[in-house]
Amino acid sequence: MVTQLRLRTPVSADMTSRNLGDYAPADGDLPDSLTALVRVNAREAAPRIVSEDGGDLELRAVFLRLESDTEERPFACAQVLVEVVRLATRQTIYTRKVESEVRRLIQEPVPLDDPRFSRTALGRATHSCLRSLFTALADTFGGV
Repeated sequence: MVTQLRLRTPVSADMTSRNLGDYAPADGDLPDSLTALVRVNAREAAPRIVSEDGGDLELRAVFLRLESDTEERPFACAQVLVEVVRLATRQTIYTRKVESEVRRLIQEPVPLDDPRFSRTALGRATHSCLRSLFTALADTFGGV
């Protein structure tokens, strides 16, 4: 049986756009840009379980860390937490936190809302975290 998880939007972030430097969104605000990344990864990794409006369960995503690569530290890091909450009782029934660190290659930083973001170190780290989280959710809630 497939369980539907309603994606709570916008996605939360424990940082501000200013903390992201060159990775800060160019056109939108940070929660909207992160929500777009979460939606894309949910559609790719768990399309049968994550929806915008269905189910008795709510999926909350919180970006705990987004650290860009620097000259001194050529690694970008992303850390994302997801919680699944039963809407009727507000009880958390599932929690998972994933962190990914990726070494910078050639691609220079671009804003989070730029199509080239996924090729940057921070973009690769972020997508790696989200794919891992949504794959685990699909396995757990039957959306495979």
